[in-house]
Amino acid sequence: MLHLWLATALVGMPPLMPLEDIERGQKGVCETVFEGTAIEPFPFEVKGLMKNFLGPGKDVVLVRLLGEKASFTGVVAGMSGSPCSIDGKLLGALSYSFATFAKEPIAGITPIRTMMEVTRLPKEERPWRLGGGTDDWRAMRDGRAEREAPAGDSLRPIATPLSMAGVTPRVREHFAASLRELGFEPVAGGSAGTGGKAGALHPGSAVAAVLVSGDVDISATGTVTSVDGDEVLAFGHPFFGLGAISLPMAQAEILNTMASEMRSFKMAALGPIVGELTEDRLTAIAGRLGAAPPTVPVHGTVATPSGTSSFSLNVARDVMLTPRFVAIGLASALSGRIEVAERGTLRLEATITSEGLAPVRVRNVYSAARDGNLLVYAAIDVAQTLATLWSTPFGAPPKVAIELQTIFDSMPAEEWVEALVVPQPRVHAGQALELTVRLRQVDGPVREQRVTLHVPRAWAGEKVVLTASGVAAAQELADDVDGVPQPQSLAQVADWLRARRSDGTLYLQAVRKGAGLNHQTEAMPFLPPSVVPLFATVPGTVAQRQGLAWEERVARPGTVQGAARQTIEVLAY
Repeated sequence: MLHLWLATALVGMPPLMPLEDIERGQKGVCETVFEGTAIEPFPFEVKGLMKNFLGPGKDVVLVRLLGEKASFTGVVAGMSGSPCSIDGKLLGALSYSFATFAKEPIAGITPIRTMMEVTRLPKEERPWRLGGGTDDWRAMRDGRAEREAPAGDSLRPIATPLSMAGVTPRVREHFAASLRELGFEPVAGGSAGTGGKAGALHPGSAVAAVLVSGDVDISATGTVTSVDGDEVLAFGHPFFGLGAISLPMAQAEILNTMASEMRSFKMAALGPIVGELTEDRLTAIAGRLGAAPPTVPVHGTVATPSGTSSFSLNVARDVMLTPRFVAIGLASALSGRIEVAERGTLRLEATITSEGLAPVRVRNVYSAARDGNLLVYAAIDVAQTLATLWSTPFGAPPKVAIELQTIFDSMPAEEWVEALVVPQPRVHAGQALELTVRLRQVDGPVREQRVTLHVPRAWAGEKVVLTASGVAAAQELADDVDGVPQPQSLAQVADWLRARRSDGTLYLQAVRKGAGLNHQTEAMPFLPPSVVPLFATVPGTVAQRQGLAWEERVARPGTVQGAARQTIEVLAY
């Protein structure tokens, strides 16, 4: 890295253009890479100064791009950060555009002076921040955006092309809506080789925030605005305004600039990692040349009838971004190794390890007769578990790693709970009750599963609700009965995750009324009524009026869905 630092240190900062000297009609030049690594100039004309556009004291210079290329492509996703100068003085970074279908290439320039304020901010701890974890995982699972896209008639940050290499078209399309919601434009990409020899970064060079690397490469591409010693400014607008961040920073090669009436964009290949992006602020993304930051290692194996293969990923560490890109990276790694992913059964065991915590394991089964997102569901479940572990008021666990083992069979194995048969609705306490669950096989016969319930004498004189179900209904019932967990430490969050139920199992449960407590993450049902008021005011404790009195788990060959219920009346002898 020393030769790289010396090369860039000689670049320094050019003279800066004062905003008070800006006048309508002034001509200037921006620089960016349209193809390869060659930096090309393109002209612009000042339309005016938009005072306080980004907030008090945060102005934007409105310009019109000129020249043959600008007329053909308009404002291109990936131009964010392109340095723009007037009379040899650096004005700032090309950073804003109208979202779609603009008739002329009107753009906004973030002044360099406000961008430089980012490098003078007090240092913050990276990458962990409290809070976060607001992802709508249901929307991601469904392949849709959580919120509507902003209207295209307002000036907004230029979209950031998200180059995705090793990602199958189906996976890319599934996550496209949620990625566009974040301001990314997902495009097919490639890798120029992260282990290659690094060159010098210059104003106008393509630069990338590396979100996933390894067997899958995913990176957000922009343009370098300035290099001053080892300090790099780029983009001219935020990713998400997260403040202090810690993402690998890499060089990029532009494969092509794709012109589109809706939104032109750059197609990029990821190059060598050259340092760390450290700030995500309103006016700039800032980084430092040198060593790459730590990442989350993700390793796994995929066993199919044709053999076993392995994969390896490194995901950037960030409370908000990491779970999302663990999901995309895993879905891509699985989809690339399983040829037929619409029909079959996938068995998964993932282990999330972290310094100071016992491992958290995710075990599940996924099956479908025809569902193109079968592998996506598995990836999202692992990522959502990680997000729960990270998004806590206790901070995120350090040195996280994920190991994954999956086995795929081309035959689906699905069952639906059709009925729960109880021989008689009134039973005596102490009696052995033979329960029968009817399970309908998808594309197959109805099978019966028998389970013996020895009715406890403590149930005498009560009505008890029995349920037979798959994992979704069983977990929902337990959560409803136990109440919302009140963890008091990260270790308790991990304990709660370990207790989550998994598919491939038939659950039989009994719920009855009774006083109890939910203390932090532990349910304590059926306590003496006099005890509950004594502890109900303890922090992290909630009183219960019913409890899970019995649970039996029976392994099944595949997934189990649906639920059936029966109520029994327990008689005393």
